[in-house]
Amino acid sequence: MAVRSPAVAKQEKSARAAVDASDIVVWLKPLDPVTRSEPEGTANPKKFRLVQHNKSFQPHVLVVPVGSVVDFPNHDPFFHNVFSAVRREAI
Repeated sequence: MAVRSPAVAKQEKSARAAVDASDIVVWLKPLDPVTRSEPEGTANPKKFRLVQHNKSFQPHVLVVPVGSVVDFPNHDPFFHNVFSAVRREAI
């Protein structure tokens, strides 16, 4: 446990409150209680849609499980592309 002055504690609280978490996704997977691993047969790939409309994507955030298919229909009156860059984070 850390002891902080009231001024420092207030600054830390203010910094945490300023974080926008609206684009954060938390994905929880059940673990087998014995093996502590993902149970077999839990993968359920589906088909998702990320619509391009008014120069933006709808929905703004879309969570897609590995192995799923994503359609990108363009409802704008002009052609444009969708690009995806795979970014792997070190854990």
